[in-house]
Amino acid sequence: MKILLQTPKATIEPALDFCGLEWQDTCLDFFRNPTSTASVRQVREPIFKTSIMAWKNYESWLKPMAEYFRANGLPVN
Repeated sequence: MKILLQTPKATIEPALDFCGLEWQDTCLDFFRNPTSTASVRQVREPIFKTSIMAWKNYESWLKPMAEYFRANGLPVN
């Protein structure tokens, strides 16, 4: 989603709301948070643009969130 790269806070806040979570400023600095997952190397990097269309593989699972975004006036491309 290009919009996430262009306006991360405006994009992330509705997603958190959808999940029943509150905004925290650390959401923009996620790569600085302590992590102990198998993908620790990837999690510790800022958002990058190389996989911008990879979401298409998960489109059917993302439909409910996309519908929520549309209902709340957020663009979904």
